[in-house]
Amino acid sequence: YHQRSLKIREDIGDKRDIAMSYNNIGNIYTEQGNLEEALIYHQRSLKIKEDIGDKRGIAYSLNNIGQSLFRQGKLKEALIYHQRSLKIINQLGENKQIAYSLNNIGEVYQAQGSLEEALIYYKKSLKIRKDIGDKHGIAYSFYNIGRIYKDQGNFQKALTSYLDAHSIAKDIKVLNIISRSSQSLYEIYKETGKYKQALKMHEIYLVTKDTLATQDAKEAATELKYQHHYETKAKVDSIDNLRIRQVKDKEISRQRQQSYFLYGGLALTLFFAAFIFNRLRLTRRQ
Repeated sequence: YHQRSLKIREDIGDKRDIAMSYNNIGNIYTEQGNLEEALIYHQRSLKIKEDIGDKRGIAYSLNNIGQSLFRQGKLKEALIYHQRSLKIINQLGENKQIAYSLNNIGEVYQAQGSLEEALIYYKKSLKIRKDIGDKHGIAYSFYNIGRIYKDQGNFQKALTSYLDAHSIAKDIKVLNIISRSSQSLYEIYKETGKYKQALKMHEIYLVTKDTLATQDAKEAATELKYQHHYETKAKVDSIDNLRIRQVKDKEISRQRQQSYFLYGGLALTLFFAAFIFNRLRLTRRQ
């Protein structure tokens, strides 16, 4: 559907909408794990946005490219794109997106092993998210900060951050953060000898894991349903198109035959007319 939309937008020639379609298609490829294709479409989107001077769009495309590169393990390049995105977003003053960019930069630093740098960016992101009341973002920031403290071996601070993430995630019912934080809490409680708490968190983790798996199964079933519908419709359309072509071919053949008969009749008429005219001439001479 995005590709069909793109085709129409290209026919119209609306560059802003074409860039939007490229972005949407890139996001779909990202969800499918096809990062090379995702990168191509996000770069196309960026090029158009730069041509038309769409600053907000440029920042979003830079961020998307950074995420694609990050998932491919190209950390240095990803960091460059995220920093470019952050610079523009800071100029625009969009706090929610600033917090998101700061978090992304933190993730790159963490993947590089620069834990102190990562912690600085995660904390900056958390502060902004608290200021604007973004509970989902706050929970995610606490979870990321907990990961840093855990990697540093500071279990007490990690425990506090994970508990904050878990509490907020339960309050707003964000299953993936509940699942991740409960698993992390289980590991820390187990590591520190608090087996009763570890068992409780492990049970929560298993329940949320099963719930998420059920949701994934439903989504997969829905996707298969739509895929089947699409393929069936494609087959029906193909059969309909074949029938239409057959009808058209028959009509063309019929018209061709009629033309042959018409031209043949006309030729015969002309032949007989010429014969009669010639006989008349001979009769007149005689």
